[in-house]
Amino acid sequence: MRRRITRFGPYERALALAKRGSGERRIQEAVDLLRQGVAAGDCRCEYALGSWYLHGIGVRKDLRAAAQMFERAASKGHPEAAFNLAVCYERGKGKARDRRKAAHWYLKGARLGDHDSALEVARCLFFGIGVRRNMREAFEWYRRAAQFGIPEAQFELGLAYEAGHGTTPSKRLAKHWYERAAKLGLRAASSALARLSGVATVRRRPRDHVRRAVLAPGNPARGGVKARARVARNSRRA
Repeated sequence: MRRRITRFGPYERALALAKRGSGERRIQEAVDLLRQGVAAGDCRCEYALGSWYLHGIGVRKDLRAAAQMFERAASKGHPEAAFNLAVCYERGKGKARDRRKAAHWYLKGARLGDHDSALEVARCLFFGIGVRRNMREAFEWYRRAAQFGIPEAQFELGLAYEAGHGTTPSKRLAKHWYERAAKLGLRAASSALARLSGVATVRRRPRDHVRRAVLAPGNPARGGVKARARVARNSRRA
């Protein structure tokens, strides 16, 4: 007898439940489905369940379990999981703090196509976090991330051109990237544009960026794999 093939596996069914909103029964069903997917080795389920452990959605909040799920998914090539795992190592959340491993996983995430990871690689290189400081390479990664449309990266690229960090100084290009970041609503970029007309010290601050929970009730994963888990690093809230 032929086995019936369905196009909806545990991950897709959990996603469908999440789209239908909150409710204790639905949440528990979704958790059970994600665990089935984890048992089957589905990295999407590992990533999503890690996100739920991170936020305590449907399960008790457990940073170690979250980091373990992210590590399993990242080891299978899940780009967003690689980013989250890097954050766990950098912040010491669910993993012993290790900046070298954090830099390693940011780089892996970036190479797998995660745009936010590209920005973090640039930050690590610029400040020498877990890697040897290299302004020129940091500039290249900031440029790559800026081209993905990340306003923080565009702002950092503007700073690099204004101060000549890793590249030839250019107020024209600095203004160009500040303007792009400002159009995307980044206040710091608007302030930088105003500053170009005067003399001021260029200062860098860590960006405040978080990722939303994957498959969160009422906030379903957009496009499945591309959803972000809410994770904090540096001075960002956990």
